[in-house]
Parts: sequence; C-alpha cells; structure tokens
Amino acid sequence: HYFSTRVPPRQATRPPQIDPERYVELLLLLVEQAVRVLRRDPVFLSLQSPVFVIGDIHGSANDLAFFLKHLTNFESLDYTPHRILFLGDYVDRGDFSVEVVATLLAVKCLAPRSAFLLRGNHETIDCNRDVS
Repeated sequence: HYFSTRVPPRQATRPPQIDPERYVELLLLLVEQAVRVLRRDPVFLSLQSPVFVIGDIHGSANDLAFFLKHLTNFESLDYTPHRILFLGDYVDRGDFSVEVVATLLAVKCLAPRSAFLLRGNHETIDCNRDVS
C-alpha cells in the first residue's frame, strides 16, 4: 500500500483486552445498527460532488486511519463538506479486517449522509471461503 510505506501512521492496535463474548456482542449490536442505516440507502447511488473515492483497504487499519484523519475536519464527518465513497474490498490480506469493517460500519452509522459503502468482491463468501 502506497500510504503505509510512505507515511508513518500511528500503528494500529488491537482493542484493549475485553471479554471475547462481550466483544462479539458489541460487534453484533454495531452490525444491527448498520443494517438499519444501510437499508435506507438506495440500491443505486447518485452522489453530488465533492466526493472522495477510496478503494481496496484490504484490512489495513493504518491506511483507513490515514484516510479518515486527512479527509475529515476535526476527525468528524459532521464538519466535512464532502462525502466519502468506499468502493469495497475492506477485508482480506491485512491483519485488521474485523477492525476495518467495524470502523467503516461505525462511520456509516455516525454519518449516514456523508459515508457510503459499496461491496467489493472480497466481501463475498466465494472470495473468503477459506479465511478463518
């Protein structure tokens, strides 16, 4: 990845030690909320400019953190005049696939009119069948 080799980002870290059952419970709550928010989006998006387009994060929390830090004002989409379109391929290859997806779902829940998520081929069962 271009940014992770050229820009020294904060190192992504796993969340603090938390009971695994509680962690799963929190993730499921996030997914439930995100499903409600995502169902409000149309099947075909028509976005007004300005829009930043980001693709192929592939589980790289460092790249995602870089983009969010540099494309948002005050680290919040509430104060950002543009939208962000994530093209998919959020998982696979990187060490932080779950964290990347959780972050993107949280961003979508917090800023539903500013963040948009498309599904890439890496978000299909066929592509990730052997991933444990």
